Amino acid sequence: MVKVNCAKSSAEYYPDDYAKKGCNVTCGNVSIPYPFGIGATCSVNKWYVIDCNSSIPYLSAFNNMEVLGVSLEEQTVTVNVPVISRCRSSAPNSNHIPSIDLGESPFVVSASHNILTVEGCGYAAILGYKGQLITGCSTICANNTTNESGFCFGLGCCQNTIPYSLKSYSVDLTGLKMLGEDGTCGSAFLGDEQWFPSQSILPYHHLKTRNTSSFPIALKWFLTENDFNESLNCWERQSNEFGVGLTLDDGSYIPLRKCNCGIGREGNPYLHYQCEGMQICILLAFSIKKFTHYTMWY
Repeated sequence: MVKVNCAKSSAEYYPDDYAKKGCNVTCGNVSIPYPFGIGATCSVNKWYVIDCNSSIPYLSAFNNMEVLGVSLEEQTVTVNVPVISRCRSSAPNSNHIPSIDLGESPFVVSASHNILTVEGCGYAAILGYKGQLITGCSTICANNTTNESGFCFGLGCCQNTIPYSLKSYSVDLTGLKMLGEDGTCGSAFLGDEQWFPSQSILPYHHLKTRNTSSFPIALKWFLTENDFNESLNCWERQSNEFGVGLTLDDGSYIPLRKCNCGIGREGNPYLHYQCEGMQICILLAFSIKKFTHYTMWY
């Protein structure tokens, strides 16, 4: 039996050297690692440029899209998007709001990270793309009935997944005329599951979005072939040209190209020099009855 135990940093932020040399790695309380960068000369291309305004980071290519975090491992950038809200006294009876259109950018709405959520008594939401229905759900209410289960199963709150990653989408929120409706306002949003109190099955009493105007959503970022082969100086390249990637609604496939530091190394793999001189854990020897585990530092 062979066991290797490598120490790993538990820090929830990226250190200064995760940014390009001469560039800042933080804007306010948010870390911005390369290939993203604060300023036009600090990112891999124009799509990854971050504007830092009053200590709040924004994706420069999209107006007022606040950045909440970047993950190199997950290849995601988390941003704030609007929550759709309406009340029964408002007109018309259905609210249609186009959310984000990512166009030709190297970003897509991640199907594996986000979930559609509808709140309110007697509301239905439909999430669509280019006139086609993608997913939806509706809530019900009954007289003198409250949500005792504490989970989002349809009584005053419902949820549904999205089947594939999206370049754009819109949401229709409609108030339903049904017995037991309590006249309260409702809301709908596509949001990152990691920002809920628990994942997959979400406690209804923890959802506090009715009085907020936005909610975090996870965008998957991908590298173009030119960026991957020409612009980036990866320590180790990993390309899933014919393997795991992103499938869009039209059946098109986007390969996920990423950089790695390799086994036993830590750092920002998108900066070749940053992977060097890191900790390496090595198993030196073991015998028939027992093995000895040593950790070496470089």
